[in-house]
Amino acid sequence: FRKIWVRVSNTKQELIDRGISLPTFHTKISLFRQLEKVLDYEEECERKVVEEAERWRKWQSSMKVKREMIARARELADAQLAAALDVAGQLYVFGEGTQGQFNAKPTTSMSSGCFEQE
Repeated sequence: FRKIWVRVSNTKQELIDRGISLPTFHTKISLFRQLEKVLDYEEECERKVVEEAERWRKWQSSMKVKREMIARARELADAQLAAALDVAGQLYVFGEGTQGQFNAKPTTSMSSGCFEQE
């Protein structure tokens, strides 16, 4: 189809429309060949652009899936942590605290200076 279109179309005008300078002395065959080269180059550029767009679309799709998987994993981790703490029936404190306050022995009496436990 393209070869027929090149032969039937106004090759001189097609080349001028594409910004190609024409030689002073040219034959129809040389214009045909020049237009075919230009068309080959345009088709190759278009093919590369389409391939890049497809790669980008696939990458975006995989990134969306990965984001969803990460969000789901975080939800599951939070649920598992909450379930583990609920099963124990108490609140765990991880670490000693900044002043070492969570490393002390438990108190046996709740008495203080203004309150006396009996």
